[in-house]
Amino acid sequence: MHVKISELGTLVNRITGYDKVEEARAAIRKSDESLQQSRSKLKSARVEFESISEQRIRQQQEINSLLHRKPQWAALELNAFSELAR
Repeated sequence: MHVKISELGTLVNRITGYDKVEEARAAIRKSDESLQQSRSKLKSARVEFESISEQRIRQQQEINSLLHRKPQWAALELNAFSELAR
């Protein structure tokens, strides 16, 4: 009965349970990659959220400024307010 060395290694790994350790390592690697991708997506979402929030703050400030000067509005300011209100 000739058993190849690679088959012997596989057999020893199976008997000792080391093959389960290798499976667990592969699962951990896969989970780690998924976690890194999720963190990257979260970072991108935060950047986008901050940008949108800053834009919204600027628009709100401009609307407040226009409303403060409402009695003196010219046609240009009326158009600007109409665009911002949309």
